[in-house]
Amino acid sequence: FPYTTLFRSIFSKICCARQFIKDEEETISKKTICDNLNIDILIDDSLKYAIECETSCKKIFLIDNVWNQTDELPPNVKRVHSWKEIEI
Repeated sequence: FPYTTLFRSIFSKICCARQFIKDEEETISKKTICDNLNIDILIDDSLKYAIECETSCKKIFLIDNVWNQTDELPPNVKRVHSWKEIEI
């Protein structure tokens, strides 16, 4: 994962969830992953996952993209335009 070095002093662990899987494989939602691993911070570019994980994570960074635009975000979701804007 290319950002492991960049955030090494900030995060104790980085978990990547698979977005695309084969039909025969079992899927686990990002919310379930966040709940099971007690994830504090989620960084994603999906508005759907940001809203889904709102109650599971203390802070969510939504990386700005054309597909995740909305007028309102939950209080713990912060829109960022680059990795450098992510402040813990």
